[in-house]
Amino acid sequence: MGPSFALWYLRVHLAPSILYALEVVPLGRPHRERLAQLHTQLISEAVGLGALGGNPGRTNERADPLPIPCIRRDCLVAETSDLPWDVEVSRRTLRLLAGLNMAASATSQTLAKTVVSNQGGSAFVDRADRKEH
Repeated sequence: MGPSFALWYLRVHLAPSILYALEVVPLGRPHRERLAQLHTQLISEAVGLGALGGNPGRTNERADPLPIPCIRRDCLVAETSDLPWDVEVSRRTLRLLAGLNMAASATSQTLAKTVVSNQGGSAFVDRADRKEH
């Protein structure tokens, strides 16, 4: 499989299954770092660099992997058009919280409009007062 197809597979199939519903799971710093490391490792495999710390020229001799010098693996994220997975989870979490906040404020605004339209009282209380008089 070529690098472009491998990156496509990573983006379309693996990322959604790995990142599914992680915005509702409280992830600590170690989990986010591990998620970023996993993303970098999968990109490394996709572009043909082999496993982290492995040498792509020695794929038949996996028992004795040699480190690849002069490659900064943190920059491999630039090979994709997607955000790093830890950043993507943070973005999804913020979107979820913003949506919940908007829903809560919309509910409170509806309640405030109801109170204002009833001149500060409840229609139920008004009907009860009318029945007493």
